Amino acid sequence: MYFTSKKFTMKKHFFILFLFSSILVLSQTKQPNILVIMTDQHAASALSCMGNDNVSTPNIDRLANQGTIFNKAYVTYPLCTPSRASMFSGKMPHELEIYSNAKVGVTKNDFKDGLGVLMTRNGYESVYAGKWHIPELSMPDGIGFTNIANMGDEGLAESCVAFLDKTHEKPFFMVASFVNPHDICEYARGQRLPNGSIEETDPKDCPNLPINHPIGPYDSEILRLEQKFNPEVYPTTSFSDDDWRQYLAAYYKLVEKVDTEIGKVLDALEKNGLDKNTIVIFTSDHGDGISAHHWNQKTVLFDESVRVPLIVKDPSLDNQVKTTNQLVSIGLDFMPSILDIGGANKVSNIKGQSIKPALNGGSLKQKRDFLVIQTMFDGPNALQTLGRALVTDKYKYVIYGQGKNREQLFDLEKDPYEMTNLAYNSKYNALIESMRKDLYAWCVENNDKVVMKRLLIYPKQ
Repeated sequence: MYFTSKKFTMKKHFFILFLFSSILVLSQTKQPNILVIMTDQHAASALSCMGNDNVSTPNIDRLANQGTIFNKAYVTYPLCTPSRASMFSGKMPHELEIYSNAKVGVTKNDFKDGLGVLMTRNGYESVYAGKWHIPELSMPDGIGFTNIANMGDEGLAESCVAFLDKTHEKPFFMVASFVNPHDICEYARGQRLPNGSIEETDPKDCPNLPINHPIGPYDSEILRLEQKFNPEVYPTTSFSDDDWRQYLAAYYKLVEKVDTEIGKVLDALEKNGLDKNTIVIFTSDHGDGISAHHWNQKTVLFDESVRVPLIVKDPSLDNQVKTTNQLVSIGLDFMPSILDIGGANKVSNIKGQSIKPALNGGSLKQKRDFLVIQTMFDGPNALQTLGRALVTDKYKYVIYGQGKNREQLFDLEKDPYEMTNLAYNSKYNALIESMRKDLYAWCVENNDKVVMKRLLIYPKQ
């Protein structure tokens, strides 16, 4: 009787252990796969799903048709390295002391609780394909990702497809980081395009210039000085209207080129039946001037450079909202959103928040009154002008560190193309002062010392 009872007890323990293991495995399989698709230098408006008739993006559009478009997604810094470092660490660029694309002393310690590390720790197979561009942190050393493709769009989609064709024992977190339409930088300089050539467009077939192509009244003087003294970055100061129109045509062709590559990844997702349990996020690290205000490249704080696409498709939601106008900071919210989607714990010192509640029509947990964007003009002969922007639901306040008309105020509802600088209209004195105070208080609270020393914000006491 004793042996029978012991045998029964052991069987009972084995059954409980088996049941617990099964529940654990079942819970793990419920973790969704996460696919992040990134382009580089992609303005929010440069998609056909955004009503832009000058470009055709059928593959990104199909994500938009099935997902949620975030209309007010802003970067923390309109430049590759600061923006990307922010996205994968959850920190503002000034916290990492990153103000340019140069090597700046970033260490693995800055990313010891970075996104790749935390997702891998949470049971994900974390892989990265393509452009990383945080110079002193090579892939995959100490960042949590396994590198499956180096920088460059040729063959990148195929590497992603090969990964998706495999059987996966764990849920995967994959970043597919494409370069284009970033090749517009080389195009403007008359250089060879790193990721393959495009056909030149006859001027008569090029897009019309946007309504905000002209330089507006009370334009910040320092923007034109930065262009003048840094022609290697801004070779467009002598562009004719036809030059600008060809620039636009080239930019949109580069967008269409990368859209084709994105289609290969999405097709593989569907072919392997992974689309039913994979949340897809599409975004970019910053935008491009696309000839607005006579601007090419990025760094400037106009919306074309700082507002980017953000589309999220969650197949588990039956009633996913089509669009939302909630303010999103890509640099701060990207990491906590993915951690939330993957069921991982958020790091305590991250200031951003998950955008997941917005997908089914909910509000972000903490209402965001404003977000802050940082910049510093960089380049061989740059004047290294600092700038900060404070963006609310309705207004954008901008201040640069030097020059005439260094403050800008735009009503983004009435003037989405930022053609009328209200900073020098006395009707808006009270609003300007209020936004100055908010920006100054943010700088103090977030220890943005560089700005406090060099940007010279002096709100009235």
